[in-house]
Amino acid sequence: MLGPVSVVCYSQPQMAGPRATFLKRDREQKLKQKAADKAARKAARQSGSTEQKGPPIDWASLADPNATSTDPTAPAAGDDADDPADPTD
Repeated sequence: MLGPVSVVCYSQPQMAGPRATFLKRDREQKLKQKAADKAARKAARQSGSTEQKGPPIDWASLADPNATSTDPTAPAAGDDADDPADPTD
């Protein structure tokens, strides 16, 4: 008579399918690219090389209300034609 025989089956780990592997790799690459873009934006902010999105602002004329404006569309300093308090009009 034979004794009890224990059978041990070792299953091999299943490999991920090629589609799942590609999706994981693609996701990791996108995350790395996003991190690299973020680092580049941070480096640009810290270096102070930002692009202006509009015309430059003359902060000196804004600080001094009596300063003349270089903007040709701005009204002239003595142009008070619409002022009802001015009796000379």
